[in-house]
Amino acid sequence: MANRSAKSNTIRPKILALAVMSCFAASGAWANPTGPTAMTPGVSFTGLNTGSLQVTTTASKSVIYWQGFSIGSGETTNFQQNLGSSSAVLNRVTTLNNPSLINGVLSSNGQVFLINPSGIAIGPTGSINVAAFVASSLDLSDCDFLSGKLHFTMTSGAGAVENWGNISTPAGGHVYLVGPAVTNGGFITTPQGEAILAAGNRVDLVDTGTPDLAVEIDAPNNHAVNLGHIIAQAGRVGIFAGLIDQQGEASADSAVATDDGKIVFRATQGVNFAAGSFTHAIGPGGGSIDVDAGNVTIGGAVVSNTQSIHASGDVTVAADPASVADLVRPVTAARGGTVLLAYAQAKTPAAARRVARTMLPHFHWSVRKQFRYLNWLWARESGWNRFAYNPYSGAYGIPQAVPGSKMASAGPHWRTNAGTQIRWGLRYIRARYGSPHRAWNHSQAYGWY
Repeated sequence: MANRSAKSNTIRPKILALAVMSCFAASGAWANPTGPTAMTPGVSFTGLNTGSLQVTTTASKSVIYWQGFSIGSGETTNFQQNLGSSSAVLNRVTTLNNPSLINGVLSSNGQVFLINPSGIAIGPTGSINVAAFVASSLDLSDCDFLSGKLHFTMTSGAGAVENWGNISTPAGGHVYLVGPAVTNGGFITTPQGEAILAAGNRVDLVDTGTPDLAVEIDAPNNHAVNLGHIIAQAGRVGIFAGLIDQQGEASADSAVATDDGKIVFRATQGVNFAAGSFTHAIGPGGGSIDVDAGNVTIGGAVVSNTQSIHASGDVTVAADPASVADLVRPVTAARGGTVLLAYAQAKTPAAARRVARTMLPHFHWSVRKQFRYLNWLWARESGWNRFAYNPYSGAYGIPQAVPGSKMASAGPHWRTNAGTQIRWGLRYIRARYGSPHRAWNHSQAYGWY
């Protein structure tokens, strides 16, 4: 009885990261950025050709051309911008067939732009901590940069832009990854800021830094993939492409009623919320998810206070933990498509167990290590029956919440929806015990949890 008084998907990203690194490594040895030419005044360099490079700028906007821009493991490149977070430096790689690989530390008190048509990859050991970060293999002209326009245009043979490391900004920053193909397999963290993956042949970011940020994109077949974690607490997350494959976590949750997080997915063809993915924008004051695509497949958890899903083709809800009214609301095929419900609810104990297995990674618990204890615990409590009721204690549902109405905090359909009950139960276990294993141990010792 409840309250009586993360990484099953990491193997595939690691394999992909190693494959990417091997492709990049074919271009030669990596070191700190080399061969700089300052195109604007007020730029100085300390520690060139060493493992610790410092670039100092005095202007609000600076432009530097580099023969190569990579950072090896154990190396550091720091941009000290005298005007702080309002200043920006554009770094352009001019050597052909010389992609950038960031396996060391890139830091700055200001905004850092990196333009390399050969491609950009932040490796598994790469760490970027700046006021704002823009990485693009599409071209951004010096003139547009200096005038504050983010107008990215196609470069013949432009490479991919990929993150397998850690990118972070302070509150109010932004992270933009732009290219013909964009992948996040690492961590992107920008509280109260903006995180955007834009995969296209041409990308325009308009009114950046405002709630009215607009993304205009030419992306007929371009692919954007999230395998990792994109966290913009009380901020905005956007993925724009021809095809969007959401396999990881995208979060814009808020803890403050006045700050509403927002997630926007736009695809000319399709959006896939893969099984095991978690897309959420939840908060006391709101939180929204807006999806606009051709076909939409929902196989993972999509959770927010308000939702709008528009499709010209089919919307397929294929996730055990989803009920149309609870996790995906409203589901609409606004431009003439159809809504296909593969699962509306988990109506049997076996289906409820599958839901729980799907949700465990979202709480950063290993399915292999923790599910057995959860299975034993709730088999004893309720037999995994969503209608289980104890008339003596008032305990209800799969987790046997006391009283059952507590589960309303996880969704309005707590009386009948197994996904809602399981989500509440896992939150309760995390808050009270830290893991299903510890909850099971307590139940073994005291007969309740």
